Amino acid sequence: MSFSRVFLLTLLVSFLQIFSTLQAQTLDSLTGGQQAAEGEARPAQPSLADQVKQFDEQASARSQQLATLQKQLAQAPQEISTAQRDLARLKAGPAPEPSERFATLSVTALEQRLATRLAELSEWNKQLTDANSLIITAQTRPERSQAQISTSQSRIQALQNRLKSGQDSGKAISDEQRSLFEAEILALQAQIELRRQELTGNNLLQDLGKARRNLLAERIARAEQETQALQGLINAKRRAESEQTVAELSARAQLAGSDTLVAAESAENLKLSDYLLRATERLNLLNQMNLQARQQLDTLNQADKALEEQIAVLEGSLLLSKILYQQKLNLPKVKLDRNLADEIADLRLYQFELNQARDRAGNPETYVDQLLVGQPEEQITPQVRAALLDLVKTRSELLDRLNRELNALLNESITLQLNQKQLHDTASALSATLDEQMFWIPSNKPLDFSWLTSFSQRLERQLGTIGWHSALAQM
Repeated sequence: MSFSRVFLLTLLVSFLQIFSTLQAQTLDSLTGGQQAAEGEARPAQPSLADQVKQFDEQASARSQQLATLQKQLAQAPQEISTAQRDLARLKAGPAPEPSERFATLSVTALEQRLATRLAELSEWNKQLTDANSLIITAQTRPERSQAQISTSQSRIQALQNRLKSGQDSGKAISDEQRSLFEAEILALQAQIELRRQELTGNNLLQDLGKARRNLLAERIARAEQETQALQGLINAKRRAESEQTVAELSARAQLAGSDTLVAAESAENLKLSDYLLRATERLNLLNQMNLQARQQLDTLNQADKALEEQIAVLEGSLLLSKILYQQKLNLPKVKLDRNLADEIADLRLYQFELNQARDRAGNPETYVDQLLVGQPEEQITPQVRAALLDLVKTRSELLDRLNRELNALLNESITLQLNQKQLHDTASALSATLDEQMFWIPSNKPLDFSWLTSFSQRLERQLGTIGWHSALAQM
């Protein structure tokens, strides 16, 4: 016998001994675990009457599901045709340009339109998740339904044999047991009928899911484009209003003349208008960030819901592994704005100071009188008083606008802080779920008996490629 063959046999015998030892240890641990489990207190079993009731409820539920399925299958051709026609009509013409379509609307009307669109987007995303679930279920239904039907038929046969013989495990069955077996048979028959109807209409259900998905995807894409355009129009109109205020006050400041008091009050108004413009720009940015965060959060929530259904339907399959990997890649990279908390605190402080200024300018005549105290009599002309009174009234209006803008800015800042945290938590939780599910999906075939049988052949071929005699001669 050659040296390589002796070495090979020795190695194989050692491997089999190790495998046998591990197998024995596994059996011992399973036996010990079973004995320990038997020693523990078992939960109370439901009575035969309760079990009969449960099977009756299952049969009733399956009958209702069957009726719903038959109605869905009857309506599916018309719904598919309508969805395909609507999709063709949408794609036939270019999407209308929202910036031109809604250019004449006021900011309030634009905000109402945006809120309506966001609500539609949320509902359409939910429907899109349901459509994708319908497609995935239809794709995997044949194997699962056939297995369930086969299992149910075997169980029915076993129960019918017991009813026919009148015995169960060598003992005569009672009337209560007979009722239990008959109730279970009815529940299983209802399930078989439901599964058969699902298989019969499976292609139609898959076509229905695809028709819904294609139409919803087009609607969602157009709605998202419109929401971005609407938010852009809102931002532009707000900025235009603030810029106009700055321009008007700048012109007044230039016309203030040489009077120091009038020039100072005009400069204060100009300063407030500049702050109004910056607050508007910041509000526009926060609105855009909140819009994006809401859309991402809505997408994540729908993905989380779809994931639960996909795991239940595709557990352990290679398709689930691919879906999980793709979802892992599509998770958004969420970055929390660490400066938001400080910004919110600064806004509250400035709002407090602003309210004090509003109180001071609340009575323009009294405020002007206070400004003129101590001024030389010759400088207190009717023209100066009128100019100051006009400036104070303008400031009061400006402070009111700025206060509204700060309220909106504060609300958007707090909303963004909450949205970012929720988005971060949801993405982290979904990522952890994906990692956990991907960990338990096997990437290789199990080490079964067929693997051991082929192992010796593969090992002999690999060892045969090594020049053992020349290697030993060199030692």
